[in-house]
Amino acid sequence: MSASESGLIATAILARVTRDGTGTPMLEWSNAGHPPPLLLAADGSVQLLQHDPNVLLGLNSSPRDDH
Repeated sequence: MSASESGLIATAILARVTRDGTGTPMLEWSNAGHPPPLLLAADGSVQLLQHDPNVLLGLNSSPRDDH
């Protein structure tokens, strides 16, 4: 978005669920200025995935953190 010179900005969370070598699900995610995501477990419990977000999309093209 920053390369498009459109002046637009946005928040976003990108998440991916994969399985490790033992078949256990693994969540990887990155946050660009969005409120922290919630993880709903199979047992109904909810966990706030709180980390400092990166800057909004469109403000700069700095690298993003993975969690």
